[in-house]
Amino acid sequence: MHEVAVINPKCVVPKVEDYYKLLGPPVKTIAAPVTNKMAADALAKRKARVNPNNYPKPNLTVKIKLKHDYISNFNDLRFTLTVKNETNRDQTFLFDKFDGKSATLLETSCDIVNANDKSVVKYSIKALMDTATYYKNINSYYYTLKPKEWLMKEYSVAHLVYLDTTVCKKGRLPKGNYTLQLNMQDNPSNIVSFVAD
Repeated sequence: MHEVAVINPKCVVPKVEDYYKLLGPPVKTIAAPVTNKMAADALAKRKARVNPNNYPKPNLTVKIKLKHDYISNFNDLRFTLTVKNETNRDQTFLFDKFDGKSATLLETSCDIVNANDKSVVKYSIKALMDTATYYKNINSYYYTLKPKEWLMKEYSVAHLVYLDTTVCKKGRLPKGNYTLQLNMQDNPSNIVSFVAD
């Protein structure tokens, strides 16, 4: 049996002015200005959660290749990602290691720009935001490439970004020419072009 909340029609909801009579006027709060130290502390806490082993920033070569140069549906915008270690040292970085089980590339941003050089992405950091859900087991998402090693995997752009709904109605890109680029932990990819028709 479900409990149902019953609203008494005779109940009188007090007006805001009545609260002021009892409690006095509301206290106006002023937010403390954000200082450089506060911003640095917040960034340090985030890095500690994302990078508990304090790995150095990875030095990677990131390349993307689109599956299709022409798309009619945003969900068809897919690419093959190749990450290569062209240095002479091991490179450790966050990566989605689970085939088909995790939708995003962790700590990776993605941007799509139209022919007028305007981004059509509302949030280009969906994968950055999703990283928060992985903090608990973050170590299991680190991957190490030895010198000259590489890995390759296919992704859907729809799993990486939130489109700007003021420009992209019903999740569709307006017709036109676009470019796409990833930035994987401060390692920018090549820029690729495609056409939405």
